[in-house]
Amino acid sequence: MNERPGNTASNTDRHAEDERKILSESIPEDTGKIENLPDETELPKDEATRPVDVPISDEQGESIMDAANDPEEEESEAEGSNQSAEEMTPEVTVSQPASDTYPAEEAASNATIRRVRSEKSDTAESVQKDKGLLYSFLDTLRFVSLGLIIGILLVVFVVQRNDVYGSSMEPNLHQNDAVFVEMISKYFTEYDRGAIVTIDATGMPGYDRKEKIIKRVIGRPGDTVLIKDGSVYINGVLLAESYIPQGVPTNMTAEGTANGYDNVTLGKGEYYCMGDNRGASLDSRVLGPIPDSRIKAHVIAKIFPFDEMRLY
Repeated sequence: MNERPGNTASNTDRHAEDERKILSESIPEDTGKIENLPDETELPKDEATRPVDVPISDEQGESIMDAANDPEEEESEAEGSNQSAEEMTPEVTVSQPASDTYPAEEAASNATIRRVRSEKSDTAESVQKDKGLLYSFLDTLRFVSLGLIIGILLVVFVVQRNDVYGSSMEPNLHQNDAVFVEMISKYFTEYDRGAIVTIDATGMPGYDRKEKIIKRVIGRPGDTVLIKDGSVYINGVLLAESYIPQGVPTNMTAEGTANGYDNVTLGKGEYYCMGDNRGASLDSRVLGPIPDSRIKAHVIAKIFPFDEMRLY
């Protein structure tokens, strides 16, 4: 069979034209540059979209034809791409120019990135902040309450400030002096001889006041106290009393002598107490032995006047 040369050329031209058309459709329309240009020259849109003669093999052409004829694959790829883009937290908004005559670089420069904030994250942060403020308030309240409780316990059961009224403890304590007393040692030990204590003498014979009295321990439980000729003897031994002025006698009253308080042996939990100012003190010489249940505190320090501060 004879072939027409003219028909063969015509078919070849149509095949080349179809390949150029397919290649031009695969190039995005907004491409403003042709990659094989060495100087990256920007071209107008009509020249950028002009078909370009690119030599390809027959296998490449067939793959391009298959891709163009398979719309379902392109649609599935587009849906997968859209789904991936929606799941991304950062959202990209591209502002397209009003006219198609702008080059692609200017369109890309108008792209803005906006970060989408999660309401769940903001809510969690707010709740966390509120919890932090609440915990801080409760922590402060706890420490303040603990401080108040400790302070109350100290004042009621451990340490108190007392004021001195009267002259029965001169020359060591005077009117309006202030002292610190502790109230805990009475539960563990007996008071030593010479210790200064506060006594609740309310209701005792010979005492008609409500105020506590402050005296010095002279005799301890089991001691025999004898007051004779202006001196004090403990278990038959003369008591050395450096806290009273030398030569000051310790005398008894007729009432005290009648009650036998000038010579007494102390029982368990009993103390014999007297004031340092023996001529002006209402003490065991009139009231008799003091039960330890009536001794309320032990004086540990003189805190006022400041120039006379001392420990006992």
